[in-house]
Amino acid sequence: MKSLPGPGKTLFLLAVIACCLLLCGATAQAAAVVSVVTRDNQNIDYIYNYEDVLISYTRKVVGQQALLFDDYRSKKVVAVSSEKSGYIDYEDVLTAYTKAVVQKIPFDLVQYLESGTAKKYAFGSVVKTVREENRKLVFSAWQPPWSSTPLTEINAITETGAMRMALVKHTQELGLDLAGFNRLNNYGKNQAALAVILGRPPEGFTDIAALRTVFTAVVDTCLSIQAEALAAVNAAATPADMRAAVTAKAEILEFNLSGFEYLTVDEQEVFLQIMVNSRPFVTAEAVKVAFINAMQTVGVEKIITYEYYDHTFSDAVALQMARNPQTDLLDGTWKTADRNLVEWFLNVDNFVEEMLPAAIVKYDGVRMRTGPGTNYDIIRSFNTGEGPYFIVNQAEDSEGYTWYRLLTEYRVGWIRGDLLTLTEKKGEGIYQFLVLSGTTNVIPAEVNEKILKGKGILEGKADAFITAAQQFNINEIFLISLALHETKDGTSELANGVEYNGQIVYNMYGVGARDQDPVGLGAEYAYNHGWFTPEAAIIGGAEFAATNYIHHPLYKQDTLYKMRWNPANPGAHQYATDIGWAAKQVRKIKELYDLCSSYILRFAIPRYR
Repeated sequence: MKSLPGPGKTLFLLAVIACCLLLCGATAQAAAVVSVVTRDNQNIDYIYNYEDVLISYTRKVVGQQALLFDDYRSKKVVAVSSEKSGYIDYEDVLTAYTKAVVQKIPFDLVQYLESGTAKKYAFGSVVKTVREENRKLVFSAWQPPWSSTPLTEINAITETGAMRMALVKHTQELGLDLAGFNRLNNYGKNQAALAVILGRPPEGFTDIAALRTVFTAVVDTCLSIQAEALAAVNAAATPADMRAAVTAKAEILEFNLSGFEYLTVDEQEVFLQIMVNSRPFVTAEAVKVAFINAMQTVGVEKIITYEYYDHTFSDAVALQMARNPQTDLLDGTWKTADRNLVEWFLNVDNFVEEMLPAAIVKYDGVRMRTGPGTNYDIIRSFNTGEGPYFIVNQAEDSEGYTWYRLLTEYRVGWIRGDLLTLTEKKGEGIYQFLVLSGTTNVIPAEVNEKILKGKGILEGKADAFITAAQQFNINEIFLISLALHETKDGTSELANGVEYNGQIVYNMYGVGARDQDPVGLGAEYAYNHGWFTPEAAIIGGAEFAATNYIHHPLYKQDTLYKMRWNPANPGAHQYATDIGWAAKQVRKIKELYDLCSSYILRFAIPRYR
């Protein structure tokens, strides 16, 4: 929207804020708005106490001298803050307010400022506070409380990963433009972060402007290198040319050549022709995805079987309801799941990659509620375009509106239908039907390089996982996923060795580590089973999983779905009470498979009578 001129804009801000406070209906809201920031034509920022400006404005209205207000209105308003929000960009506030007016929904200024979605204001290099004292204006130098901290942090960092995280974390405080940085792939982002470290003066960056200059230059360089690599692949019109381009640009474009080299000569030719036919690639991410897809087309075998059970779906739901199923989707704490949610998570058809009903939020500020009506409690608010989210139920309220119950990443709740755009979304979670018995024929070098590299005590242990898989007839990707989860990526105390009875023991899957004393009990279990090396813990823990679930002589629960729901005997010998447990596990497992280029997938899909 167009900007108003300085004084008019300033008066309009006061009007907007006053209007918002009236809508909020409480003087406590007024007290929560603490300051307003302006900027002059020299790009100097000025901070005013909000209450002082209002007092000065009142003097102006009654014809008295108002030095503070006159100074305030002569500049451009750029930010506003509450007691808890920090400084929020004024244009962002104005845009949010305008949207609320258009959508005819209440706008709570302070709630928006403190929402976490409001845009933080990036101060310039010179900031002053302004106050009126003895009928004179007093200007004092002011430094944003965060301005020195991020710069100090940036100047102290020596590791590439830490630098990358710090640049993203402090982007608003440092005033960095991440548009170009975000177009880089992971390799490019790491190279840019490294270049910032190498381009830093020995005494460190003296100010934010110096950092911005170096950051902009290195991002531009990395973008050029990435674009040149992408162009080389796009120019490869024959399999031979593609082989040369893929080999030369593998590091820059994040191609996993170990998997490619594992293919036979004929398979390599098929792969290269697929890549040639898939051109042109618009982004580095697109060519990486194409590489993975081509590798999986050539090197992945997918087998699906169906297993039939002598229970109706309705009977299975009833048996599950009798077991007090739990969910954290209602309010973040564990509560008994209602029948609708149990049905949705138990229903196999919701997870086999078919298209399912879904919805996208139409407007900013749309609220999700605990039930189908405005009289129910608010769970959270959404921004325009969020979704699509799966629809798990629908109902009508007393006014005839249709409401839809949506499943987001971590909550379930109701939104009125006219605030949504109905669509479809592919069902997710087929990996909960992945057969966990039998090995997957992954490539050890690929597992070490693409999955276990940088994972603490687990780094380089691919052979141990593959040995465990072969010895106990169990899926090695499942074992790796479980170990990464239980050891916090190879960093946990139990994983790195605990002394017990004079021996250092290891526990990679948290076996025996019960809540009352996880380290002590986990160490005791490891000692009793002779897990005195990391490899012994990896192999021994695999035996526990295989014996107690996957190859159990009675239950044979060889998929995540079976471990949670036990369709052969619903309600008995179930691994977890959380209705979403199986669905929650599959994302990590799929991510690990996607890092590999050659493997076998076997799925066992349940069918109820």
